[in-house]
Amino acid sequence: MSVTDSRLSTQLTDHYLVSYNLQLAVEQPSVVSFSYRDIKKINLDAFRDDLAQSQPFGCTDDLDANAYAALINQELTRLMDQHAPVKRRVKRRGKNDCRWLSSEARAAKQLRRRLERRYRRTGKKSDKEAYDAAAVAAQRSIMKSRADTFRGQLEEVQGDQRATWRVSNRLLHSKPPVYYSDDDCARLSSRFSQFFVDKLNRISDSIATKLSSSAATTRADRTHSGQPFNSFSAVSPTDVQRLLANMPAKSSRLTSFRLHCSSHVLTCLPSLSLS
Repeated sequence: MSVTDSRLSTQLTDHYLVSYNLQLAVEQPSVVSFSYRDIKKINLDAFRDDLAQSQPFGCTDDLDANAYAALINQELTRLMDQHAPVKRRVKRRGKNDCRWLSSEARAAKQLRRRLERRYRRTGKKSDKEAYDAAAVAAQRSIMKSRADTFRGQLEEVQGDQRATWRVSNRLLHSKPPVYYSDDDCARLSSRFSQFFVDKLNRISDSIATKLSSSAATTRADRTHSGQPFNSFSAVSPTDVQRLLANMPAKSSRLTSFRLHCSSHVLTCLPSLSLS
């Protein structure tokens, strides 16, 4: 902010008139582009049918694990492009994060805004009363959703003091949020990967140096006592389905199939994994 052209005048009354021009810099919100799949509108029954008729279920080739995983990823990408194609949008990045709002709170906000527009259009007393009631209900729903979200995040880390402190700092907004673009994430992942590669190389070099400098000693191999391990226990479709259902719903650009909706199509996957 800068002040220019300031003036002081006493011509009108016995009071001083101070006039000046203020130059304020308007903070423009940053604009980001993003892509997403509208997985909420997927027809799950049709998706299950197409998944059951995909190539992984009818593949008879002798594929190794990597080739089979690539085939599954390819088919899932094709099905997701068919049932939930990628959409690209541009939006302004605000300072407030409302992802913690429940579906009831979002519906209450939409109803409040709809009734507000109606009241401003008509000016009727009945519309004003309906808008006031919707505003109170929306505020209560928002506060309840906020409290439930915060309570759930603290309950997830209960017993872990370090995690509790980290979550508390985030909830209290003690530090401003940091946003990373796709390019920044790619650079960070490359740096993390290179860091661990260098660390393993240093450990390997350190072990080789110590072994070469120490006197050559013969160490006898340990003998195993007990029954040898020569087979795996049988796995049922229920075990595989329970394992898949308990997987965390991670979000990644490299994930073609969001685990958010995978629990609805898991009835097809156990038979594929055991075949």
